[in-house]
Amino acid sequence: MAGAGNPSSSCPDVVVVGAGIGGASCAYYLRKELPGVTVTVMEAQDRIGGRIHDVTFWGQTVNVGAAAFNAEQRNIAALVKELNLKTHCFKSSGDYPNNYAWDGQEIVRMSAFMADQPAATAQLQHCLKEFLSTMERTYQEYDQGTFSSVSEFLSAGGLECYNLASVSTFFRNMPVSETVQKNAIETMMREFFGQGLESSAVLAMVCVAAIYQDAYKTEGGMSTLVRALINSSRCNLHLNSRVARVQKTGSGKFEVWYSQTGDQTKLKLTADVVIIAAPIEWAGVEFEGFSPAIVQPRRTWEQLFFYVCHVAAKSIRQSYFKTTLPWPSDPLLLAATSKTNLPWTCIRHKGFSNGCNIYSVFSSVDITKDGLIGELFDGVQDFSSNRFDYMHVLSTPASAEGEFQDIKLADGVFYLNGLESVASQMEIAVISGRNVARLVSQESSL
Repeated sequence: MAGAGNPSSSCPDVVVVGAGIGGASCAYYLRKELPGVTVTVMEAQDRIGGRIHDVTFWGQTVNVGAAAFNAEQRNIAALVKELNLKTHCFKSSGDYPNNYAWDGQEIVRMSAFMADQPAATAQLQHCLKEFLSTMERTYQEYDQGTFSSVSEFLSAGGLECYNLASVSTFFRNMPVSETVQKNAIETMMREFFGQGLESSAVLAMVCVAAIYQDAYKTEGGMSTLVRALINSSRCNLHLNSRVARVQKTGSGKFEVWYSQTGDQTKLKLTADVVIIAAPIEWAGVEFEGFSPAIVQPRRTWEQLFFYVCHVAAKSIRQSYFKTTLPWPSDPLLLAATSKTNLPWTCIRHKGFSNGCNIYSVFSSVDITKDGLIGELFDGVQDFSSNRFDYMHVLSTPASAEGEFQDIKLADGVFYLNGLESVASQMEIAVISGRNVARLVSQESSL
């Protein structure tokens, strides 16, 4: 690969806007591709990680955003190994460890429900095998190479067939009933991606993989991976620094204008390359001096949940469900199906501390302010709430033309989050970050 690992190659000054896992992995791979590169990462918040965020609640590390990965997400798995991060397997393949679905009338234990659906189980496992084969072909294509568009990425291994169909359309004419789709697949899609069966089948297959494969966590939460990437990249990290404008100069370089939280002073960096590693709809970055102007299609964002609340309580309140609860003890996961039309998506049991059960609740409203927390739980001792400004882009089935956002916005300006339209997950962010780092390396060697 041109420029890879060659200290004598021309090494640009690169500014990365956004310190989520996409920006952090891009900075990491830039260092590997161009050891002499100067990388500055600008982050508007007071922390790194973006939608990967872990907090301490009642002495436990609990996730607010992304929580786990599986072995088939090979880029995440490889980074964890490269960076010597400790992991543990918390769910065995094919296991529904005390998971339940609530449709507004009945609470269903998933292990028993799927045991009564042998044809659906066999079909899902067959579909997963085919999906993983498709991903393997895609990985083989891009383990060493690059792609210049989202459509090119999808077509390399055949992923476009999953991206063109909704979940319900994909499973049509298969022995996977709507009830199985809603109880087994959509409940996970609502938790993982904030959307349901109207979304593309890519999301469904990611969730099926989560059902039938081992799942792993890094010790201390997935935010430890982002910190390790930032540290290993040896980048210049600026927190509380919101980039407002990228301006192209007559010399071909870029002026990156930003301000720090609580200070209206306009500050400037000069760069050879700028990488936008945040959704362009939310980044608020203006582009000046570009011809043609940088214009990208705007996507729609889910509204199923913005809040993650952590609760220390005695138990989930049975009277809330107006039914006899079928579990002998608190479930690991209680997920609401789309039939319920409730403001909360799921409740996860996170462990025990000081005589209390610790729960996480994903919801569209702040349940600590509208009284819902008292309806859902008995013996509430403490709670905390975290809000995201945005979560996941809606991954609706693409048209045959595939109108996606660009990877290269202009000469010297790259964008990571267009690939998020396929699936908003850590693995996709790392694939995109590595790809852009290689594109920058290739152009620097010309």
